[in-house]
Amino acid sequence: AAYLETLQQDLAEAITKYDSAKQSLDQISTRLHDARAACYMIDLDDAIRQKASAQRRVQSLAEQAEVHHHHHHLRIQEDISRWGDRTARYMRDSFAHCLTAIEALKHDQREDQREFTACDASEREAQESVVNFEASMKSLLDQEMGQRMDMEQAELEINDYPAAIVLADVGPVVITALGYDGLDQLISLGEDVEMDD
Repeated sequence: AAYLETLQQDLAEAITKYDSAKQSLDQISTRLHDARAACYMIDLDDAIRQKASAQRRVQSLAEQAEVHHHHHHLRIQEDISRWGDRTARYMRDSFAHCLTAIEALKHDQREDQREFTACDASEREAQESVVNFEASMKSLLDQEMGQRMDMEQAELEINDYPAAIVLADVGPVVITALGYDGLDQLISLGEDVEMDD
């Protein structure tokens, strides 16, 4: 844009000079016409030389304007070509940068997928552990329930003995201390007491 503006200014100056020279030529022609009309005594050869000189100046200015225009046109073409090369390099660099960024994103995606797979496997293992723990707890609770039922059955069997009244206020502590042999002796003692009654 700056080169075009400079070119336009130079052309405008050349046109101005051309117009000025043309005006001078017209003035000379007018003077020659007036001189002929008024029969003034002037040197016709000098007027012709001035006219030829003016024509040469006009031609020189036109040639200079043409050369200047051609020179600026070449410079503009060179700048356009140079800008095109820069634009092509910029596009190639941008494309390469985009490809690098895409590869990095793909790598991150693969890493995230592996991490997700590992987390999913860990979650399944944790769920299996929870299921196994619940099964173990259920088994322990079933065992505890079975032991309680066995203990209650044993207590019922103990209460069936004739000496149950004697042991009612003693509780299982005496049974533990005496053992089952001592318990049999204590029951026999209770039967003897009942017979005496």
